[in-house]
Amino acid sequence: MVAIELKPCPQCHEVPEIGYCCGEYFIFHPSKVVGTCFCSSFTEMHSSEETEIKAWNRRVEDEQRKKANGC
Repeated sequence: MVAIELKPCPQCHEVPEIGYCCGEYFIFHPSKVVGTCFCSSFTEMHSSEETEIKAWNRRVEDEQRKKANGC
């Protein structure tokens, strides 16, 4: 199985980290500062690390498409 890598945040360009608590995986900002950055506002949680990574990467791609289309 090939590991899926997290895409960098489209706002701060840092690669976020994945945490695990109470049976759920979640994304958090690498500097651990909660603020208005795109990666600190991602609130989806999933029961598998792979699903969490795919959700994050999909959200990053959506954000990049919005910026490319001038939204």
